[in-house]
Amino acid sequence: AAQGNGRLGYTILVHLKNALLTGSYDYVEIRVAPSDKQIETVEMGGSIWMAFNARSRDLEDQVYPLDGATVEKMYHNGWISSIGGLFQYGRKYMYIPWQGYSPSNNLGNQTADAPWQNDTHMPCPEGYRVPTRSELNSLLPKGQEIPSTYTAGNGEKITATLHVGEGTLTTPTGVTGTQHYVKFTSEDTGRYLIIPLAGGKGDKSTTNNPAFGKRAVLWTSERNGCPGGYTWAYWLPFEGKETTAITERQLQMEAFASLRCVKK
Repeated sequence: AAQGNGRLGYTILVHLKNALLTGSYDYVEIRVAPSDKQIETVEMGGSIWMAFNARSRDLEDQVYPLDGATVEKMYHNGWISSIGGLFQYGRKYMYIPWQGYSPSNNLGNQTADAPWQNDTHMPCPEGYRVPTRSELNSLLPKGQEIPSTYTAGNGEKITATLHVGEGTLTTPTGVTGTQHYVKFTSEDTGRYLIIPLAGGKGDKSTTNNPAFGKRAVLWTSERNGCPGGYTWAYWLPFEGKETTAITERQLQMEAFASLRCVKK
């Protein structure tokens, strides 16, 4: 039988030994079917969002809850493995947040696809895409303070709260930070969406430090009104404080930010 939502299928082998015959072995293959809804999603603010930031187009490469863990437990108990990757605008492949890249930061000589229109260049799984400005603004209204309770663009009442994950943050390159995440809970449905403060990096940054826990930076799919080399992104700039106000900014296309995909 298939598993619950947000899980891939898998196969395990159970080896058997005949107790009466020395050296006689066999096995049973157990196949667990994938769920009908392999990607964990949350409907909020008028759109259906992936529960985790993107990593690539591949289903096998997404973040999935571990056995017995909820989405919130993943962020609370395994923050660093749940935040996804960082992307440059229009490019397909992610960057590992705690590594630096030099000199061009163009991993795999990617060809930019602005504004992420073609599925072949989209770093979202099949059936998902990069959100528009209006979709992000419905979920994260510009100027809205956090923590607070507010009304989303579709009329839904949402409460946003700041949390800290369990344990001490450790990465292979020694980058530290606070395992902050913001939980957006719908007062109407009880559903929640979590956005980690996974940080970001500037234009062609060579640093391995993305300022974990200080801010969340999310790409939109739009460049309208931006000068050459820039595009729109949404920010949750806590910068070490307990409160913030959501902002929309023009961000350099070569900068590094998170990507939260929305269902087509």
